[in-house]
Amino acid sequence: MKLPLLLLSALAILLVAKESPNPETSVKPGINQNFLDPNLKVDEWLQKFE
Repeated sequence: MKLPLLLLSALAILLVAKESPNPETSVKPGINQNFLDPNLKVDEWLQKFE
């Protein structure tokens, strides 16, 4: 009994995933680029967001 339910669930997930539209393109590409800087002062940003 569990196997048919599992197969049906897997099929439903695959169908939904296949019909999903393409991901949205970024409105502002590169907006987070400064966070990839190796010299980023993490402590300063932690104070801003906490």
